[in-house]
Amino acid sequence: MGELNIETLCANTPQAKGRVERANATLQDRLVKELRLAGISTVEAANAFAEEFIESFNKRFARPARNPHNAHRPLRDDEQLQDVFIWKETRKVSRSLTLHYKRVMYVLDDTEVARSAITKQVELYESDEGEVTIWHGDRQLHARAFSKGGYVRQAAVVENKHLSAALAYAKEMQEQRTAQRLKGPSVTKREKRLMAQQQAAAEGLAPS
Repeated sequence: MGELNIETLCANTPQAKGRVERANATLQDRLVKELRLAGISTVEAANAFAEEFIESFNKRFARPARNPHNAHRPLRDDEQLQDVFIWKETRKVSRSLTLHYKRVMYVLDDTEVARSAITKQVELYESDEGEVTIWHGDRQLHARAFSKGGYVRQAAVVENKHLSAALAYAKEMQEQRTAQRLKGPSVTKREKRLMAQQQAAAEGLAPS
């Protein structure tokens, strides 16, 4: 994914810190008082007043740059802003080609690239629209998503090559629910025995 080569310049000197604090005091204190003096109480009126306030503020405090060079550059053809301004996280791929993100299990397509990512960290990119993509280096890994709420988010049918991982996930969720119920004070001995039998039967049907 692309980067814009933008760096953060921190206020590392007393003079720079002072300028930051004065700006914060203006925005948090002086601007509020100016709005009150102007009788402004709506967002629309405040936005209209902002242009006048900025012009007055710059006349009082603005200083010409020491270096007049304009470092801005146009966006290159190979740069996509939607790929830069995106939420990124890392996850580890399990041996069953699965990973978890925001209560969703993603089952990777069984490909050579996906198998090369087993037990390694991959990157998840989530857009503003909520679309999630998975990347291993510069290769995208295609996957099916299964919500922990019990429904399929992106796939209505589980293909045969995903069945083993889906069954393993269902077994894990059932074991967690059974363990929580067994801890409940209202569960009788008979109910505990039946749940234990059901769990043993499920383990016998579980994929190896």
